[in-house]
Amino acid sequence: MNAHVQSAAQGTRRLVDEMAHTPGEVLVLVGLWLTCAPLVLDHAKSGLIYPGLNDVAIGLTVVVLAFVRVLTPRHHTDLLALFSVLLGGWLVASPFVISNRDLAPAAMVNDIVVGGLVIGFAVASWRGHDRHA
Repeated sequence: MNAHVQSAAQGTRRLVDEMAHTPGEVLVLVGLWLTCAPLVLDHAKSGLIYPGLNDVAIGLTVVVLAFVRVLTPRHHTDLLALFSVLLGGWLVASPFVISNRDLAPAAMVNDIVVGGLVIGFAVASWRGHDRHA
């Protein structure tokens, strides 16, 4: 019985170690979506170019930061997670700061939801790295 419990504990530890990468990998996908969102949600209908460029720039930055965090999981990359949280905060605030009257409603909702996802997964990534460093 003791060997069975020990084997189960090792399996659980291995699963947790493998899942420590998951928030960073999801952030890559979220960043890729954000990069493509201006084309899919047609920011151009609003007549504003800046919100689309904002999404592309933040999306590409999130992808790069997430890749670095995934590829260097045991190094000290906590500052990158903090920067990702700040980017997510900007995404949530940007529809109101840039000009929400002219922004397409779908684009506005997308920025707020994706900003929340970036914040959540960046914090989860930071906590996962903190536990396994």
